[in-house]
Parts: sequence; C-alpha cells; structure tokens
Amino acid sequence: MWILNKPLPADKIWQFEVELHPEYLKGEQRIYRIFEVDYNFSLDQFHFLLQGAMGWELAHLYCFKKEDKYYELQAFDPMEGSGDTKKTFLTDVFAKKGDKIRYDYDFGDSWSHIVTLYEIVKPLPRISYPRLIEGARACPPENCGGLPMYMEYMQAKDDKTNPNYTYVKEMFPRFSPERFTLKKRNDTLRDFAFHESKII
Repeated sequence: MWILNKPLPADKIWQFEVELHPEYLKGEQRIYRIFEVDYNFSLDQFHFLLQGAMGWELAHLYCFKKEDKYYELQAFDPMEGSGDTKKTFLTDVFAKKGDKIRYDYDFGDSWSHIVTLYEIVKPLPRISYPRLIEGARACPPENCGGLPMYMEYMQAKDDKTNPNYTYVKEMFPRFSPERFTLKKRNDTLRDFAFHESKII
C-alpha cells in the first residue's frame, strides 16, 4: 500500500468519467467508463485505475496534460518542464465538477482519453472504493495500430464485400467491440488500484 499525502475533502466521493477519443467515437461507438474514488491518488496511481477501468494492459508509457502542462514519469526522458506523476495528486489538477485532464496512453498507437470530474457525491454505507459504476464497449486491442486501424476494423468487420474484411478478422479474431462486463472491469480496476510504476 502507498502513503496518501493529501486526503480528499471529508465525506466526498469523486466520480470520474473517462472517454476514449470522444471527438471521433460518438453515439453507439462511444467508449467510456464512470468510476468512483475516495482517495487522493497520485497521477501515476490514477494511471493504473484508468488502465483497469478501460481494459488496457499496462504495456506502454503514458502522460497527462492539463491545459499547457504535461505530467509524466520523470525516469523516462521527460519533456522539459513536465510535472512528475508520482508527486502530483488528483487535488492538484481537479478542483471542481467539470474539470478535465487529457490522458494519453501508448505513444505509438496514440490513444487519447478525456477524464472529467463528473460528480462529487457522498459515500454510501458498506460500499468499498474505488469502484466502477458504468461503462460501454471494449477498449481496442493493444498494438492494433491506433484509431485509424480501429476505425477500419469497425467499417470492415461485418461487411464481407469490404476488401479489408478478411484481414481484420484474421488480425483480431477474438475481439468483440460491443463486449463490456461491469464486474470484470470493476475487478480489474480494483486489482490495479494497489499498484504504481516501478522505477528500476
């Protein structure tokens, strides 16, 4: 377990919404999660929560961006002037309902998420946190080629006349974009919640 330097405001639960590429994935293609926390996690610990909620596999580097400032792990050739995700906490970047931060994962495939402080609510009795409460659709497969390849897959997967139909079926034989199981993602969220990046 980690030491949490700053508590959240007393008797408050923070609900976060995370959306993957909301400018492109809309309506029935929207990929999102809503989860609740009761701790003032560091951004590095928050990265693990986001990975668990979305279904990513902790396979790549990440960073956050708030307005013009980046936050990242300082051990991996960081950008000049960037903040340290191990020393920056949720209350350093979120202050009120509606505040947002960008979360980028895998600098090759370039998956971009918008994380919003969705609601501030009171804790419920006999409920353990963090917990996932809502979501839709599976996140794309790791190393699939990013948003362009994912959109190509979505266009071709059910259209046998599409020239890419065979290719995408062979490349992602077990991927089901509609699949979202709240319990499975919640279990992973909680498993990942007790981790932070190891710097060797």
